[in-house]
Amino acid sequence: MAATLAIGQGAAYADYPGDPCNEAAQDDIVTVSGETWECAYDGDIDDYIWKPTFEELGPPDYWIFSYGWATSTTGGYEHGTRSRVEFLPDGVHTGADGFSHRDGSRWRTTQVSESLLYYWDGGAWAQCGGTGQVSGSSSFTFAPTWGWGGACGEDRYYATTAWSWQWTGSAWNGSSAWSGFLWAPCRGCLAATDPPPPPTGRPSADPPAPPIGPPSRLKLRPPTGTTPKSVRM
Repeated sequence: MAATLAIGQGAAYADYPGDPCNEAAQDDIVTVSGETWECAYDGDIDDYIWKPTFEELGPPDYWIFSYGWATSTTGGYEHGTRSRVEFLPDGVHTGADGFSHRDGSRWRTTQVSESLLYYWDGGAWAQCGGTGQVSGSSSFTFAPTWGWGGACGEDRYYATTAWSWQWTGSAWNGSSAWSGFLWAPCRGCLAATDPPPPPTGRPSADPPAPPIGPPSRLKLRPPTGTTPKSVRM
């Protein structure tokens, strides 16, 4: 999946809006932390979600992003994972968004998310760091975002694999998604560097195991490698 170049509104990263987004709210516009979001139907998720919108302000106020999507179904439980890798004026960001449904309807339950960040070393994908696991249960959507700053160096290709799970009452149901890659240019350079040939393939690392224990006794994995900061949970 190739990256998309869009123009954002500033360096502040957008929190995911807390306002309801449903059929009645379709086309509603809200502004959070200086970023503008629109409530719109998403065909992958088969539901209404907040999506960022952009104004063409020109560099350096741009937003480069790449998304991936996967689902897992067991019985009447369905859970979707959206994997995000983004480059903003303040550096690399990743997201592991979970969307929980039961019997075709939004369903609030405990969710756990995790993201691994990779960079292309010119011949293979190398792991830059892992977010560890975080959990939440505020709504059917759990969309933590992590900021990595310069991550493992500028003028590199980056990508992420995201995992997320929902608690069904007896087990964890989840999936993983590959974001696709993007080119993270030098933020302070006077002249842009032309990207080298694009990466091929995906990392061969073993995927993280599901969370351990029920929500009341949950054991969450800690971060690894380069440690990101939580931008929004």
